[in-house]
Amino acid sequence: MTLALMIVLHRMVFPARSVDLSLLFRKEKSTLSVIFNEMIEKIYIKLYPALKFDYSLAMYCVGFIDGTFNKIARPIVEQEGAYNGHYAYTTSDHMMIPFRRQMADEQELAINKSMSAVRISVGHEFTHIRSLWAFLKYSQTQRSG
Repeated sequence: MTLALMIVLHRMVFPARSVDLSLLFRKEKSTLSVIFNEMIEKIYIKLYPALKFDYSLAMYCVGFIDGTFNKIARPIVEQEGAYNGHYAYTTSDHMMIPFRRQMADEQELAINKSMSAVRISVGHEFTHIRSLWAFLKYSQTQRSG
């Protein structure tokens, strides 16, 4: 039972490859897969109430478009859906970009300042989410499609 738990914990450390686990635990990849799946099922059955996601941990909607770039691996399908145009955001009915400082009047500068405050809190939430789920830092695992 201890070995099985060690296999699960090591497999959940990110990044983990089954080849590395096979060498470390001296077991076939298929055997490790069976052990992992059975242990995950046992953990789930025993600890289900404690494993429910606590939505209060995600304080803000992190889908806020603030110009923060989060790398993803090249999409297999529908690449244009992930392309941001790199600084090519435009104002529309659903999106607002900051006013250019050189041409902005006092009211527009005040709007920029209020947007900046929101962007800072969103940046903090991105950091918080990344600390909870470390695999989000690895761009090669962030693949759409």
